[in-house]
Amino acid sequence: MGSSTFRKAASLDELLYTCIEMFDEKGDLNDNNLLPRMVLLMHRWYLSSTELAGKLLSIYPLFTARKTAIISYVQYGITSLTAKVMIWFRRA
Repeated sequence: MGSSTFRKAASLDELLYTCIEMFDEKGDLNDNNLLPRMVLLMHRWYLSSTELAGKLLSIYPLFTARKTAIISYVQYGITSLTAKVMIWFRRA
């Protein structure tokens, strides 16, 4: 049974823009939303980390008034993914 509210998948640009917009001027994530973390943890299903980094670099100039938000998203990714990798290594 499918949901009638979802008609199409979001593009990579739409996902990244939405994730970036979830960070406020101070660099804090609004409402503890899980989408930014999910995109960062699952991006390898559809593109490499190098391609994701390149995409973020290419859209950086478009966020003239929100450069702090995009930097915060990258920083969030580094800290959240590092913590996840450390947990995996401890289990091994």
